[in-house]
Amino acid sequence: MAPPARQRLLSSTIDLLCRHGVHGTGIADVLRESGVARQSIYQHFPAGKDELVAAATHSAGEHVRRVAQHGHVEALIDWWERSLVEHDYALGCPIAAAALAGPRSPASTAAAREVFATWREDLAAALRLDGVTDAELLASVFVSAFEGAIMQARLEHSTAPLRDVATAMRRLMATE
Repeated sequence: MAPPARQRLLSSTIDLLCRHGVHGTGIADVLRESGVARQSIYQHFPAGKDELVAAATHSAGEHVRRVAQHGHVEALIDWWERSLVEHDYALGCPIAAAALAGPRSPASTAAAREVFATWREDLAAALRLDGVTDAELLASVFVSAFEGAIMQARLEHSTAPLRDVATAMRRLMATE
């Protein structure tokens, strides 16, 4: 049985955001990729593309949270390494794509801001439990470094930037 139309729309949008960004992803692309009828988009996302992208951003953000539960940044980095290699470095982060959408997509950029804030809060909470004193600072640095590492990995066709972030985070946490 196929997933419900809303889930197919979200999954297809996430995939397209990873490959083409917000402005490179159109409603026609989402419809083609998802196999969903046009009226379904407006039934589930009455405000159109920006609402769809915002919902996809939140959905992708929740997926990443599940992967990195309890501050396990290694699991997140391992997942991204596998994903990049599996897709020949063609995928970027859908949250970064939403963040870069700009003023033409206010719901998308707001969703990205919320997702990044949630990631930082979750990681900081996990780091505090581990006794890290500068937990908020390290969480912020990790999210920034992690997003930059994904971009570099795509450009270099190498997972080394992600490994570098993991190594740097271990060292920073060891100095706490």
